[in-house]
Amino acid sequence: MPREVRYPAIAEHLTALRQQAGWPSTRVVASSIGYSHASVADTWHGHSLPNGRFAKALIAALKGDWTTFEPIYTKARAHAHTYERGPNATQALADAINNLADAIRTHTREAHHD
Repeated sequence: MPREVRYPAIAEHLTALRQQAGWPSTRVVASSIGYSHASVADTWHGHSLPNGRFAKALIAALKGDWTTFEPIYTKARAHAHTYERGPNATQALADAINNLADAIRTHTREAHHD
């Protein structure tokens, strides 16, 4: 069964960079940046999202431009944060902020009436 592509924009960008670099193997790139070939492959195929240091090393190994890749990476990190917390994470956060704001307003009104 194929694995889920969680980060298609990352995979598309890295595929373009790999093509420009002459299609280096995962083992060659992994060896040059000091990470496992499995980690490189998972990132290339959009299955996982690396930390910033790994992402920068991977882009550099493929002779890519980090300033071009960074917005794609930042958006993917935001997606990962939501994905890991569940689809209702944004709503839960908004609800918590609203509840806190209500509590502050109530406290402020009560403090002014004393």
